[in-house]
Amino acid sequence: MGWIFCPRPIGVSVTEFMRREFTQNHVPNEKTGFEILYDQMTREAYFAIVKRTDPTGQSRLFCLVCLIEVSGSEIGYTDMTESMGPNILAPLPFFQELEKMIPEPDGQYAIEWRTRCRVHHGLAEKTGGAPCS
Repeated sequence: MGWIFCPRPIGVSVTEFMRREFTQNHVPNEKTGFEILYDQMTREAYFAIVKRTDPTGQSRLFCLVCLIEVSGSEIGYTDMTESMGPNILAPLPFFQELEKMIPEPDGQYAIEWRTRCRVHHGLAEKTGGAPCS
């Protein structure tokens, strides 16, 4: 898991910078597209629910988590999905939206991450549904 550092354009917020980094137009039969459906920024991280549409038009949603470091005119980030079990917890509004938009976590690390988020926010344990493998 490496970090990417680059100059931050003048007048562009960190949130807008991250949206630009992770948005890509879908071109049918040619190019996979990525669209930010919901996001939230904290002092330390950027959280987003992303829609990925492959060249055939098939799409799926996933949770993106980026650790952020801003230093002067530079911005640095390292990106991961919830399936990698991030060590940083999602803020409550984002977590609630994530649970609505992507009710089934993507693998065991994602299940464990969501459980840590749920406990941190004092939310009831999720019940029902088949366990992910």
